[in-house]
Amino acid sequence: MPTAGSPAWGSQMDIPTPSNSPSRRTQDRLAIAQDRLTAKMWDLHAQPRRMGKTTLARYEAGELSWHIERPLSVKSANGAVLKIYNE
Repeated sequence: MPTAGSPAWGSQMDIPTPSNSPSRRTQDRLAIAQDRLTAKMWDLHAQPRRMGKTTLARYEAGELSWHIERPLSVKSANGAVLKIYNE
C-alpha cells in the first residue's frame, strides 16, 4: 500500500448532494408512514387476544355449542316420497 501521494488515500466515499438526498418533506412523510405502520402493527398484535376473549365469552354463553338442524319440510324434484324421522 502506498504511503505517499494520491494512491495513499485509498478509495473515495461519495457524499450525498442536495440533488440526490431526500428532502426534509420526504423524510417527514416517511416518518409519518412509519409511525402509522407501527401503530397498525401493535393493533394487529393485540387482535388475537381480543378474539380469544370474545370467543371465550361466546363459549361460556353457550353460543358455540353443537346445534342439530332439523328439516321442517322435504320435497323431491322427481316425485319421490320423502319422510322426516326424528332421531
